[in-house]
Amino acid sequence: MAKPGAGKRKIEAVRKKQWNQTTKSLNRTFRYSKRGSRKKNGCYIATCVYENYDCPQVWTLRRFRDETLENLWLGRCFISLYYAVSPVIVRIFGRNKAIRNLWKTMLDPFVVRLNQKGISDAPYYDK
Repeated sequence: MAKPGAGKRKIEAVRKKQWNQTTKSLNRTFRYSKRGSRKKNGCYIATCVYENYDCPQVWTLRRFRDETLENLWLGRCFISLYYAVSPVIVRIFGRNKAIRNLWKTMLDPFVVRLNQKGISDAPYYDK
Protein backbone atom coordinates (compact mmCIF):
# COMPACT_ATOMS: atom_id res chain seq x y z
CA MET A 1 0.00 0.00 0.00
CA ALA A 2 1.34 3.44 -0.96
CA LYS A 3 2.06 6.02 1.70
CA PRO A 4 -0.50 8.83 2.02
CA GLY A 5 0.61 11.91 0.05
CA ALA A 6 3.16 10.00 -2.05
CA GLY A 7 1.47 11.02 -5.30
CA LYS A 8 1.46 14.67 -4.30
CA ARG A 9 5.17 14.56 -3.40
CA LYS A 10 5.93 12.92 -6.74
CA ILE A 11 4.06 15.65 -8.63
CA GLU A 12 5.87 18.35 -6.62
CA ALA A 13 9.22 16.70 -7.41
CA VAL A 14 8.41 16.65 -11.14
CA ARG A 15 7.35 20.32 -11.06
CA LYS A 16 10.50 21.27 -9.17
CA LYS A 17 12.65 19.43 -11.72
CA GLN A 18 10.85 21.18 -14.60
CA TRP A 19 11.28 24.57 -12.89
CA ASN A 20 14.98 23.93 -12.32
CA GLN A 21 15.45 22.97 -15.98
CA THR A 22 13.61 26.11 -17.09
CA THR A 23 15.64 28.40 -14.84
CA LYS A 24 18.92 26.76 -15.89
CA SER A 25 17.97 27.31 -19.52
CA LEU A 26 17.06 30.95 -18.87
CA ASN A 27 20.28 31.50 -16.93
CA ARG A 28 22.30 30.23 -19.88
CA THR A 29 20.35 32.47 -22.25
CA PHE A 30 20.30 35.66 -20.21
CA ARG A 31 23.58 36.56 -18.55
CA TYR A 32 23.90 39.85 -16.70
CA SER A 33 26.91 41.59 -15.32
CA LYS A 34 26.81 43.75 -12.20
CA ARG A 35 26.16 46.83 -14.35
CA GLY A 36 23.12 45.29 -16.01
CA SER A 37 24.65 44.74 -19.43
CA ARG A 38 23.45 41.68 -21.24
CA LYS A 39 23.99 39.63 -24.31
CA LYS A 40 21.99 40.65 -27.34
CA ASN A 41 18.41 39.67 -26.59
CA GLY A 42 15.17 40.49 -28.28
CA CYS A 43 12.06 42.20 -27.04
CA TYR A 44 10.12 38.99 -26.60
CA ILE A 45 6.65 40.30 -25.90
CA ALA A 46 6.82 43.17 -28.41
CA THR A 47 8.21 40.87 -31.11
CA CYS A 48 5.40 38.40 -30.40
CA VAL A 49 2.76 41.16 -30.50
CA TYR A 50 4.01 42.90 -33.64
CA GLU A 51 5.21 39.64 -35.23
CA ASN A 52 8.45 41.27 -36.32
CA TYR A 53 11.66 42.17 -34.50
CA ASP A 54 12.41 44.92 -37.03
CA CYS A 55 9.38 47.18 -37.02
CA PRO A 56 8.98 50.79 -35.81
CA GLN A 57 7.19 49.87 -32.57
CA VAL A 58 9.87 47.37 -31.53
CA TRP A 59 12.65 49.80 -32.57
CA THR A 60 11.07 52.39 -30.26
CA LEU A 61 10.89 49.98 -27.33
CA ARG A 62 14.46 48.73 -27.86
CA ARG A 63 15.74 52.31 -28.05
CA PHE A 64 13.86 53.17 -24.82
CA ARG A 65 15.39 50.12 -23.13
CA ASP A 66 18.96 50.95 -24.23
CA GLU A 67 18.89 54.74 -23.92
CA THR A 68 16.69 55.21 -20.86
CA LEU A 69 16.11 52.10 -18.77
CA GLU A 70 19.72 50.89 -18.80
CA ASN A 71 20.83 54.21 -17.29
CA LEU A 72 18.62 53.80 -14.21
CA TRP A 73 19.09 51.33 -11.38
CA LEU A 74 15.37 50.52 -11.31
CA GLY A 75 15.37 50.28 -15.11
CA ARG A 76 18.15 47.69 -15.02
CA CYS A 77 16.16 45.73 -12.43
CA PHE A 78 13.13 45.84 -14.71
CA ILE A 79 15.23 44.67 -17.68
CA SER A 80 16.61 41.76 -15.65
CA LEU A 81 13.15 40.72 -14.52
CA TYR A 82 11.71 41.16 -18.01
CA TYR A 83 14.32 38.94 -19.65
CA ALA A 84 13.92 36.31 -16.95
CA VAL A 85 10.13 36.14 -17.23
CA SER A 86 9.07 37.22 -20.73
CA PRO A 87 10.37 34.18 -22.67
CA VAL A 88 8.27 31.92 -20.47
CA ILE A 89 5.23 34.19 -20.81
CA VAL A 90 5.56 34.23 -24.60
CA ARG A 91 6.07 30.48 -24.72
CA ILE A 92 2.89 29.91 -22.70
CA PHE A 93 0.59 32.65 -24.06
CA GLY A 94 2.21 33.81 -27.31
CA ARG A 95 0.08 31.69 -29.63
CA ASN A 96 -3.15 33.00 -28.16
CA LYS A 97 -4.38 35.80 -30.43
CA ALA A 98 -6.62 37.29 -27.72
CA ILE A 99 -3.65 37.62 -25.35
CA ARG A 100 -1.50 39.17 -28.10
CA ASN A 101 -4.28 41.67 -28.83
CA LEU A 102 -4.51 42.50 -25.13
CA TRP A 103 -0.74 43.12 -24.98
CA LYS A 104 -1.02 45.22 -28.14
CA THR A 105 -3.71 47.44 -26.60
CA MET A 106 -1.27 48.15 -23.74
CA LEU A 107 1.86 48.56 -25.87
CA ASP A 108 0.45 50.79 -28.63
CA PRO A 109 -0.35 53.81 -26.40
CA PHE A 110 2.98 53.40 -24.60
CA VAL A 111 4.88 53.42 -27.92
CA VAL A 112 2.92 56.50 -29.06
CA ARG A 113 3.84 58.32 -25.80
CA LEU A 114 7.51 57.37 -26.23
CA ASN A 115 7.45 58.72 -29.79
CA GLN A 116 5.81 61.94 -28.60
CA LYS A 117 8.56 62.31 -25.98
CA GLY A 118 11.19 62.13 -28.71
CA ILE A 119 12.18 58.46 -28.80
CA SER A 120 12.57 57.70 -32.48
CA ASP A 121 10.95 54.85 -34.37
CA ALA A 122 13.69 54.86 -37.00
CA PRO A 123 15.58 51.61 -37.70
CA TYR A 124 17.60 50.62 -34.64
CA TYR A 125 20.47 48.26 -34.04
CA ASP A 126 20.98 47.01 -30.47
CA LYS A 127 23.95 48.32 -28.53
